[in-house]
Amino acid sequence: MSRTGGVRLAEDAAARERALDVTRSFLVQAPAGSGKTELLIQRLLALLRGVEAPERVLAITFTRKAAGEMRDRVIAALLAARRDVDESRLAGHELLTRRLAREVLAQDARRDWHLVENPSRLAIRTIDSLAQGIALQAPIASGLPPSPRFAENAMPIYLDAAHAAIAGAPADDPDWRTILEHQDNDADLLAHVLAQMLAQRDQWLTLARLGRGDVRAALERTLEAEVAGEIAQAAQAIRAADFTPVAGFAKLALPELDDANAELRAALEGCLARGVPPPIDVAHAAEWVALGSWVTTKNGKKLRSRAREMPGIPPIGSGPGADARRTLVHAVEAWLESLASVPGLFDALASVRALPPARLADDEWERIASMLSLLPALSGRLSDAFAESGELDFPQATLAALAALGDGDEPSELLLRLDMRVDHVLIDEFQDTSFAHLELVRRLVSGWSEGDGRTLFAVGDPMQSIYRFRGAEVRAFVEAQAAGVVEGIPVECLTLRRNFRSQAGLVGWVNETFPGVLGPIHDPWRSRVAFADAVAVVPESDGPACTLDVVDSDEEEAGRVVERVRDALDEPGNVALLVRARTHLAQVLPALRAAGIAYTAVDLDTLADRRSARDVVALAHAIAQPDDRLAWLAVLRAPWCGLALADLHALVLAADATPSRSIEAAAHAPPGALSPEGSARLARFVAVVARARDAHGIEPLAVRVRGAWTAIGGPATVDEPLDLVAVEDVLALLAAHERAGDVPDWNAFVARLGEERLSPPPGEQARVQVMTMHKAKGLEFDTVILSGLARGGGRGDAPLLRWRTRRGGLMAGFAKPRGGEHGGVYDYLRGLASDEDQAELGRLAYVACTRAKRRLALVGVLKAKDGKEGREWKSPGKGSILGLLDPRLPDAPDSGASGTDVAAPPGSVVERLPLDWRAPAAPEPLVVRAAPRAIAPALPFDWARERARRLGVVVHGLLAQIAVDGPPGWDAGRLAAQRPRIVAELVGEGALPSEAPREADDVRATVERVLGDERGRWLLDPGHAGAQSEWALAGFDGAEVVHVVLDRTFVAEGVRWIVDFKTGTHEGSDPSAFLDAEVERYRPQLARYARIVSALDPAPIRLALYHPRVPGGWREFAVPATNDDGR
Repeated sequence: MSRTGGVRLAEDAAARERALDVTRSFLVQAPAGSGKTELLIQRLLALLRGVEAPERVLAITFTRKAAGEMRDRVIAALLAARRDVDESRLAGHELLTRRLAREVLAQDARRDWHLVENPSRLAIRTIDSLAQGIALQAPIASGLPPSPRFAENAMPIYLDAAHAAIAGAPADDPDWRTILEHQDNDADLLAHVLAQMLAQRDQWLTLARLGRGDVRAALERTLEAEVAGEIAQAAQAIRAADFTPVAGFAKLALPELDDANAELRAALEGCLARGVPPPIDVAHAAEWVALGSWVTTKNGKKLRSRAREMPGIPPIGSGPGADARRTLVHAVEAWLESLASVPGLFDALASVRALPPARLADDEWERIASMLSLLPALSGRLSDAFAESGELDFPQATLAALAALGDGDEPSELLLRLDMRVDHVLIDEFQDTSFAHLELVRRLVSGWSEGDGRTLFAVGDPMQSIYRFRGAEVRAFVEAQAAGVVEGIPVECLTLRRNFRSQAGLVGWVNETFPGVLGPIHDPWRSRVAFADAVAVVPESDGPACTLDVVDSDEEEAGRVVERVRDALDEPGNVALLVRARTHLAQVLPALRAAGIAYTAVDLDTLADRRSARDVVALAHAIAQPDDRLAWLAVLRAPWCGLALADLHALVLAADATPSRSIEAAAHAPPGALSPEGSARLARFVAVVARARDAHGIEPLAVRVRGAWTAIGGPATVDEPLDLVAVEDVLALLAAHERAGDVPDWNAFVARLGEERLSPPPGEQARVQVMTMHKAKGLEFDTVILSGLARGGGRGDAPLLRWRTRRGGLMAGFAKPRGGEHGGVYDYLRGLASDEDQAELGRLAYVACTRAKRRLALVGVLKAKDGKEGREWKSPGKGSILGLLDPRLPDAPDSGASGTDVAAPPGSVVERLPLDWRAPAAPEPLVVRAAPRAIAPALPFDWARERARRLGVVVHGLLAQIAVDGPPGWDAGRLAAQRPRIVAELVGEGALPSEAPREADDVRATVERVLGDERGRWLLDPGHAGAQSEWALAGFDGAEVVHVVLDRTFVAEGVRWIVDFKTGTHEGSDPSAFLDAEVERYRPQLARYARIVSALDPAPIRLALYHPRVPGGWREFAVPATNDDGR
């Protein structure tokens, strides 16, 4: 290891030891793979061992998954500390965690906490759930209803509020007229603008409630502070340059400048009068803007090198004074050359050149004022929409929490109570905090004082801040590091250096590549963060750590990705294919399918993206609304019917021949112009749809659509198994929106299709996982393949109002009317957004590359061109990750050559079903001769068989999900949020829409019983070895081949448990006798499970029945002895 590496390791060890000093507050930068979560757990354990109650330590994170993982790891550490182990086999960090956990157990015993049995006492919260909890403790001050439901996607509610506000606007209101005219009276466009603003109202609502004059003053104070900050940031580089010659050049240049260069003339006159350059401050910002423009090229991309391009510098010519002019030009060019040698000067001058005026122009202010004056009323409309929908959004919870807490100067009683309860605050993923979140933290710690024993511990990585679109402010992290203060609390700043994840070759590549991507210094004004290097713990692996493939077509890229995936699958471990956007997979996924490579797509597609889902939606609309021509044309063209275009055209002509005649009517009496094959296809399809329509009022719409889809061969037309999941999700969503056999709000249903992400069922993951780079944050894979790296991001429309929050303030700029030129603050904010996007793209690249443990493969598409030395690749754009990485590109292929032979991936598995297609016959039933047995007397139990079946199916699905996530991740709020899904699934299983809500209450009650029961939480603990839920098995039981599904199985303390869940209730007076009878009833079934599992796992087996809704509902028993026939 190099000397530098040794120093870094020593720094890292000291930082980790320092971070566990529970008397001090810290801000820790933890780069990718540095073991951040373990350090956070160790800090949490170190704090718990010394507090009176676990609730006095508040840990805040940003996702339910992260909160659940943190809680699970604390409990796992406590459980591990209870067991006797050979500590000589443990690594140093494992020993430390074990020691801390044992000390917590001792404190737990002294204080009677019972943390393992009551993990909910750990105050580990998401920032949103914390805000909700605070607001609900003061419902009057916060204005929240007593039992609010929080919408995961509130955009439909925002749009409703915006449309209501526009519809209710007075016709003579000058502010509304100004805004509408600015949008060419396009109310829909304006509604979307307003909806986007409502989604971020926590950034502007306080400002908008000020008086008109106060608003302008507040905006201009923020603007002036921004200009001052930008100039201060640029001052270091500007001072390093010699601008004293400007005064001498000014004397000669001024006579040559006309009114078109008024700003430059004013700046040069100032330099001439003073004899020196202007001071670098806000008062002289305009002069520096002019001087920056003078010495940089017209397009602003570099410093000038030729004097003749500068306004005011005369051409040398050949007449009188030519020698003097030549001397001037040479002096100017020598000065320009000296400027070019100053590090960072161009960037500094570019930022100064882009500065806005420190005061708003009157016309821009009037437009901003018109918009801001509408916002309080718009927010009121949103409150009405929330009340009507019964839902709230997360910004409302944050605003309500801030209202409930009051401020440090005037704290509410609630804030004072919380101040007495919380001694320590830990913040995970600090780089993802917004200013509103930080304000919430500031108020929580506002009563703390130095030396009172209370601490704040924030950990994160600014290099992994990739959620600016959610309001994340990486600037807050950078400024806190610089000041050594987090929300008023002095902190010591630490940086971790060890990388436990990636092999040394990958760490070395990242250390070499990313200083040029992220930069060497922080620039908080443009959200740029400096790169922090790491030292590998894992030795270097054989073979190249990172490979780069550049090809010249999307098809070749797909082929190269397939090759890289195959290479990765030849080695052990999992594989991730990451892309910047879902659209970058258009060629890749079909190529993977064509190659027979199984993959799991994680939250990539919405239901609306899937052809199979769209076809089922069209079928549903054709059944529910037969007059819908587009729906009928879609289903007749879909693969299950597959009418030729000529036949479709003949049908349309036949329908148009009679006024108001539908396509459906024409299909029932088809014209003679149809081809024989078309007539046969149509007749078969129409008969199926007619049966579905005839069942209206008898069966729910979702049931009728499912039956029709199956009868016409829908399952035979899907591209892959995930399409079957998509169809099931569509039918469940259809059931949730159905009312009396129809869907009254079809637009809402379609909107949900575009929002619902499609993921495989829990537990069904292939070795190859495909996801976006954002989705991969926090994960790790043996091999990572990054595809589509030469693609840029999408460019959206210019917004009506641009704004940017700053600490305690807001900058705002209003767009000029369509066709007008922007300027002033709007232009500055546009440039700022572009710079911040580019900086975040670099961080996204860092996140993507650092997911890899062993191999990283980069793949991109560029066009080749003829260069001076033969064929070469065109440079990738700076808006692409490949352009940012700026790697050494491989040789370009000769003209016409192709690097990879790629078979064109198939479009769909089935373009249309053959005319003679028939559903396969059902297999012969497996007949089992059962020995005669006595029929036991009816037990006093709620069998309601069909209803019980539905409840069992839905409960088992939820429990399987909880077993993946872990019970700590499922609090009452998360369970309540599942209600729409539960209702939809119940209806999909055959419940009447009117009955499904009551059945959903039973489902929720059952799951709550499980989560509230220590035994239930133990059963669902994902930390068990060999844990499986809903485990489908096939095997021999005696001479029979049997198929079984195990509700839950796992290994604990060397014993394989097989547990059968029962979801019913008991109405009798003797639950114990009932449970004993249940054991006898299900003993043979569980014994069969044991026989099949024993062929796969030699561990001893224990069987159990679990009735969470029956008092004492647990029975466990040994595997019965087998008979001679194996039974």
